[in-house]
Amino acid sequence: MTTVCAQSSVKGYIIASSGEAIPYAHVVNTSRQGVVTSQPNGFFKIEAATQDTLRFTMVGYQPYQLIIQSEHVEREQKIMLVEDSVLLPGITIIDRPMEPVMKVPEREPMKVNSVRSREEIVPKKTIRFDMGNPANIEQGVPTVGVGGTFTGVLTHLYDLVSKDGKERRAYAKSREQSMEEAAYTELITAPATADTLQTQYQLTHSEYERLLARFNQQYPDARKLPTKSEIWGLLHYFFSQQMP
Repeated sequence: MTTVCAQSSVKGYIIASSGEAIPYAHVVNTSRQGVVTSQPNGFFKIEAATQDTLRFTMVGYQPYQLIIQSEHVEREQKIMLVEDSVLLPGITIIDRPMEPVMKVPEREPMKVNSVRSREEIVPKKTIRFDMGNPANIEQGVPTVGVGGTFTGVLTHLYDLVSKDGKERRAYAKSREQSMEEAAYTELITAPATADTLQTQYQLTHSEYERLLARFNQQYPDARKLPTKSEIWGLLHYFFSQQMP
């Protein structure tokens, strides 16, 4: 014996707990996969038979299920959906200027009194920063961030104890000495100087070299004389005193 379930429809209204109609709610017959949407006044109508399951859903409300009985088909239904307690909080808009989330407190600049570098005095209560390349700065030692240099006491100490500072001082001293001895070096190394002295005082080359070495020992400061005429005068005086 075969049982045939008569196809019928279920209709009614979907309302909230306040009694207001809920428009555009979804009604799904999970037994037959039928779907309808409630009208603006909350009215719905869907094909169903007894023992079918209807599921009512709407965003912001808890879902509701109804197993269809014969009385559900005979009269209109009022389906009440309860508001869902898990909702996002409301957003309050305040008319005021935007402010940063975190404020960086203002800081007073660091001050150092009577700071002295190797060649200059840094003004009182100041720290000088040179944001160049430390590799190209003779007076700087990298101490502040990338590419930062701090001059003053640290620079002076760095120059005194570091290998780089010692080499820099040696180079500067050698360069200064070369500049001071420029006139002497140019005169002594000139071939005309040796020819003139050897001819005037009738010296061999070895005798000239020996007397020149004695001249350097006896007059070491001759290297620092500023003019060639002064050096020439001292050379002629020394060589004339050595002749019999």
